[in-house]
Amino acid sequence: MKMKKFFIIAAAALVASAACTKVQTEDVFTDGNKISFEVASYATQTKAAGDPSTSLQAEGFETFYTYANFFQSYADPQTYMDNVAVNFTDGTPKVWAPARDYYWPKNGHINFYSYVNTKLTGTGNLSPEIAFDSAKTTATATYSDKTIGATDNILLADAALIQNGNRKDYIAISGVKEGVPTLFRHLLAKLHFTVKLATTTDKVSTTSKFVVTILNTGENLSNIVADQKGSFVATNEVGTLSTATVNPWTMPNVWTPASTPVRETINMLTPTLTLPKNTQEITAVDLLAERTVMPQTLASTNVFKLSYKVETYYDDEASPYMTEYFRVESPISTLINSITAWNKNTKVTYNIIIDPVTSKITFDPAVEEWDATSADKNLPTT
Repeated sequence: MKMKKFFIIAAAALVASAACTKVQTEDVFTDGNKISFEVASYATQTKAAGDPSTSLQAEGFETFYTYANFFQSYADPQTYMDNVAVNFTDGTPKVWAPARDYYWPKNGHINFYSYVNTKLTGTGNLSPEIAFDSAKTTATATYSDKTIGATDNILLADAALIQNGNRKDYIAISGVKEGVPTLFRHLLAKLHFTVKLATTTDKVSTTSKFVVTILNTGENLSNIVADQKGSFVATNEVGTLSTATVNPWTMPNVWTPASTPVRETINMLTPTLTLPKNTQEITAVDLLAERTVMPQTLASTNVFKLSYKVETYYDDEASPYMTEYFRVESPISTLINSITAWNKNTKVTYNIIIDPVTSKITFDPAVEEWDATSADKNLPTT
C-alpha cells in the first residue's frame, strides 16, 4: 500500500501529468527582488498523481537548508548559498527566506538544492553531505551510516534549476505569495500494523463470546525485526535542461543496510479484543502505531512474530470454558508476499485478521449394534 506526501515551496504548474517525473514551472518571474521561498499546494480539484499534499509546517518544520550555485555567461559558476538556513516568518507578508538578504542576479541563473530532517546536528545527525562536480552541474546527496528512529523524518527537495526570479504563485498556503519552487519528498518509510477479529457467517456464535489477547512477554513474543542503520545516495544532473524547472533526484527506493547490520526489534502493542455473540467482525485497533522505519528490501531477517491467547466464554459466565494459545513466526515477506520492500516515501499498513472461532462442536450419536448370540438348551420335563 502506498501513500505519498509531497511538499512544495512555491507553486509548480497548476496541473501535473500523472506520467511525468518532472514538475515544470511557468516562466512568471520578477526581476531585482530578494530571493524568497514559498510553501504552496495544488488545489484539491486539480490534483494529479505526484502533486503535493501538505505544507512543510504540517510536518513540523519551520526551517530548511539550501545550497545554491550562481551561473553567468562570462565567468565560472559561483557558490551562492552554502547550507543556508531558510526560515518561515509568520509576519506581514508571510515569507520563507534566509536570515540575511540574498538578491536575484541581473543576468544568469541560480540552481537550488534544499533538504531538511530531524536531528540536524550532533550525535546521530541525519543531514546529508551535498557535493557538486567542478562544473556545479551535478549534485550528489549522501546519507552515510544513518541510524533511523521511530519519529525521524528526512526530506530532500527536487532541485529548482535555471531559476532567475521569484515565482509568482496563485495557489498559496500560509498566505505566502511568491518564491523559489521547492518540492520536498520523504526519504524514509512508515510502518503500521492493525489487528481485528472476524469470522465467517456460518460460524457466528449465538451463545459464546471470544476474547483474544495479544501477548508479548516471556516466550510469547509479538514483534518484527527491521534494519535500522544504512546509507542512501541521490544524484541530480542539470544535463540538457535550459529552462526553469523542478528536477527530481535520481535515487533508489530503499536504503543500503550497514555492512555490519544494526537491527531493531520493534515490539507490538498488546490489546485485548472481544468478539461478542451474534457478531461476525469487530473494528480494527492498532497492533503497532504508525512509525518511521528505514526503507529496506524485505529479507529473511525481517521476522514477524505474533503470540495471542483465545478465551471462549458463554456470554453470561465470568470464566472461560476454553483457553488456547497460538504463535506465528515467519519472515513477513513469506506471510505476505505481495509486499517485497518498504519503499521510501511510502506508508505500509498490515491488517492482521484473527478468526477466533473454530468449527462448532456437534455430536453424531450412534449405538453400536448388540452382538447377537444364541444357544439352545433342552430342559427336562420331569
